[in-house]
Amino acid sequence: MKLDLIKKLPVSDLAADDAHLYLWVTNSNIDEGLEVIKAWGFRYITMFHWIKPKMGVGNYFRNAS
Repeated sequence: MKLDLIKKLPVSDLAADDAHLYLWVTNSNIDEGLEVIKAWGFRYITMFHWIKPKMGVGNYFRNAS
């Protein structure tokens, strides 16, 4: 789905006033995720990471979170 269509989804119309949004995005798409959060009427507060302790070969620059 294209970003413009995702941003137009009526999430803010469906969410409760005190709803939390947990939006999963890849590291390379953080900017787009922030756009979606704002378009849906939410406010960015913080992020949390799913840590993948075992990634296979290599240890550096693997985006382990």
